[in-house]
This record gives sequence, C-alpha cells and structure tokens, in this order.
Amino acid sequence: MGNLVSVIIPTYKRPFEVLVKAMDSVLKQTHSNFELIIVDDSPEGDQNRIEIEKKITTISDNRVKYIKHDYNQGACKARNTGIEAAKGEYIAFLDDDDTWLPNKLELQLGKFSDKSVGLVYCDAYIVTLKENKEVKRVTREKRKSGFVYEELILDNFIGSTSFVMLRKDVLSEVGLFDIKLKSAQDYELWLRISKKYKIDCVELPLVTYYIHEGERISTNVDYKIQGFERLNDLNMEYLKKNPKSLCVRRLNVVPFYSSKYGWKIALLKWFKAVKEYPFYMKSIKYLLKIFIKRA
Repeated sequence: MGNLVSVIIPTYKRPFEVLVKAMDSVLKQTHSNFELIIVDDSPEGDQNRIEIEKKITTISDNRVKYIKHDYNQGACKARNTGIEAAKGEYIAFLDDDDTWLPNKLELQLGKFSDKSVGLVYCDAYIVTLKENKEVKRVTREKRKSGFVYEELILDNFIGSTSFVMLRKDVLSEVGLFDIKLKSAQDYELWLRISKKYKIDCVELPLVTYYIHEGERISTNVDYKIQGFERLNDLNMEYLKKNPKSLCVRRLNVVPFYSSKYGWKIALLKWFKAVKEYPFYMKSIKYLLKIFIKRA
C-alpha cells in the first residue's frame, strides 16, 4: 500500500456540500493509504458545523477522522491541530473549497525517493469564481526545484497549502505554522523548510484552486501588511546581507501601504526600500502604481 499520508482539511463555516467535494477528491486518490483529518474551526452553534458533524459521522470509511475546536482559532491553528493528530509519515493539506486530481498523492510521493527533499509542490488550475460562477481559469506554471531559499524569498512560487506534500519529520525539526502571522503563514513555513531541505515539484496541475472574489483573507490589507512585515523580520539576517532581496521584499508591501494609508506613506516606504538597492530598475513600476492610484 505504500507510505501513510495524513491529509488535513481545515474547515470554517463551510457548507457540507462544498466540503464533501474536497473530501471526495481525497477519497478517490490512486494512492489509498491515507488518513483524512477534518479539523472544524467553526464556532459552537454554527449551522454548517452542526450539519458537518452530523453527516460526517455517517461516513463508513474508517480513514476519515473529525476533530472540533472549542472555538474559532484560525486556519493555521487548525492545520497545526491536524499535524499534531497525524499518524502519517507524510503530510498533505487541502483547503475545504479546493479539490485534487486523483493522482496527486501518488505523483508527489514519488518525488521523495531523494531523502534530501523536504517538500514537494505541484502546478494547479486557478479558478476565479464570482457569484459561484467561473469567470477565469488559468494554469499555474512557475517551477523551481532544489535548494531554492534565495529564489523563494523573492517570490512564493510554491503557493497554497493545497499544493504541497511534506515529510512530517521536517515539521518536527523546523516547527509548525506560525499563528502569530496574520497572513503568509504558509509562505513563511515554506521558507523555513527551504533553508534546510531541497524543494521538488510535480510539473503537472494536480489541484483545482478556487478564488472566491471578496472572501479570501488576501483581501484584508491590514493582515497583508502585518504578514509581510513579520515575514521580513523573521528573515532579516539573510535580507540584511542581500540588499537586492531586502529591496524587493520591502517593495512588495508598498501597494498595500498605498491602499491603507495613502500615497504619502507609500512613498516613504518606497524610498526606504530603494535605499537598500538603488539600482533595482523594477522599483519604478511600484512608484508608478503609487501615483496612478493617487490620480
């Protein structure tokens, strides 16, 4: 049967008919040696939680496990709860509104024949929904493998938790998701892993990743700013030695400062970033965004 994989689905106020699509995509995997851990982070009394708890207990598949939080603690705390309960040698995550293609686990497991690989990600179909109707579908294709920390600090090409599989013993070494972060918790964990282990990729779309316009945490500017700044602080030892990377990291948060605080604060942040590496030509596009938004 092969290696046991612990699949963790955190769920929050999600209707059962949506969650069950994610679950079915796991239960139909070609690699069948897995446990599926649902961690319900909805508050007590939530109608979706009541329905999920009622219906999930009727599922006869003994690979399915259900854990409840006593109160809402956030998606990454729910993932940590799942990791702590996991019995598998490998961990995979799936958002409660995304789905996998049937061979995701099988193909990603094959990449771990190299014992220096700590995490394997994959390509995905990115589907944008508006009023539950598909308005855009693109294929994610950014791929880099090996010891990729220096590239990853500039761009999260690994992507969502739904795309990855990792070895559980890696988490024992580097730690779990940082719940102090308001955003980019997954990205920050990928960076910690990439400092010590190789990253590999299955160059096929194995996930259908849904973006619900107006719902995702990525639309919360305050959370974005806090997440970006804390992630920079956590990697500052490297960034201080690599001024171009520090410049890029600081420029990436400028548009969020512009949205939240206006062009004057954004301009100060832009100058602070460019001061680190004045020769970064792409900094001009961030400057233009500030004044285009002002206009």
